[in-house]
Amino acid sequence: MNRKRRGHKRNPHLLETNSEYNQIYQRLLKEARFWNNSGQYWLGNEASKKAKQLLNGNTDGCEIATKTEDFFYNKYTGRIGNNNLC
Repeated sequence: MNRKRRGHKRNPHLLETNSEYNQIYQRLLKEARFWNNSGQYWLGNEASKKAKQLLNGNTDGCEIATKTEDFFYNKYTGRIGNNNLC
């Protein structure tokens, strides 16, 4: 039952080898926490998605800018997004 794995060598993760991506990952987690605590759950969800993409090794997904006007919740109108365009 208690067999040791021999010969298995784990490769270092992207976040372990590249400190810049680790900083981006930590910033995305902080953004997600900030937006979720502010009641903007849709923006928090977008930041969480980008952090998960970075964990999976997709570095292109974290560099794409999020259009916040599409996910911002207006508490006065009760709508999500910028629907005031004429």
